[in-house]
Amino acid sequence: MEELIFEHIGLGVLRSILMIKKLLEKNLELVDGTYYGSTKVDGVNAEILIDTAGQEKRGAGLIEFSNEFIVWLQKNRLVVKKFAAKKLVTVKNTHWLEPKEKPVTESGFVKKMKLQSITINYDKTALLFYDVGKLFGDHSAIVEVDKKYKLSDAHL
Repeated sequence: MEELIFEHIGLGVLRSILMIKKLLEKNLELVDGTYYGSTKVDGVNAEILIDTAGQEKRGAGLIEFSNEFIVWLQKNRLVVKKFAAKKLVTVKNTHWLEPKEKPVTESGFVKKMKLQSITINYDKTALLFYDVGKLFGDHSAIVEVDKKYKLSDAHL
């Protein structure tokens, strides 16, 4: 079975999965039905919150899903950032542009995005919070991901 896994997903990806799984399991703390911890994505340390909605028996399944989600995010980090940029550049340039400030481009927006935190909800949806500098004051850009990894929205 292990040989099939190696052939199917590749040794590098498997190592990443195992490393992330070990990191998450070691770094999680359960407080009032919610797991708190941190992980590294795209070279940046990000907080992770796994919400069991008060049902701790969901914890193991949500931790496993979180491991898979982080691997997916690592592979799709640029797609996620471009999705957010496409949705939020117009908002920035229409409503948040300061006098004498140049309009922001999608590529400029993507470069400013730094992952701050990940929230995994009990229903396996996720929220990704990005620091975007002072583009929107002190507001974060938030990307919503459904349980099938579809990017569903980006907002402040």
